[in-house]
Amino acid sequence: MQRSIAKNRAAVDFFIKTEMDQPMLTAHARYEAAALILAKHTDNSTLMARFEASDDYAHVRSYLNIHELLAVGIRKGVIDEDVAYHFWADTLIRHCNECEPLIKRLRQRPSHGAAYLELTSLYERWSARVNEWHSKNRVVAMH
Repeated sequence: MQRSIAKNRAAVDFFIKTEMDQPMLTAHARYEAAALILAKHTDNSTLMARFEASDDYAHVRSYLNIHELLAVGIRKGVIDEDVAYHFWADTLIRHCNECEPLIKRLRQRPSHGAAYLELTSLYERWSARVNEWHSKNRVVAMH
């Protein structure tokens, strides 16, 4: 019981920090602005290379690292996955979708093949969970 409470508390503490801590709020705002720029560069390798040399790339990577930290905490049993899912699933799924080309490109580099492995694994689980929820609720709504 104490372990469960500690995991729930760790999840809440993590999200309080993301919502209340000024440096975290700044990191999120920088990510959002950079993600808009990233979206315009994903279809062109020359533009992607230019993006990777920019501060915007660093802002995207910084926020992906926050997601990766959450994913590692969940896998290691330090953060409760259910609490995290209910608060953060939409954000994590959206960010992974926005950054998929960047993550794939990063993984092609030598010694980066496992970049954001925990994050993408969590993304797959949470996406399946969201899709399952939508499927069940569509069926219920039809009856």
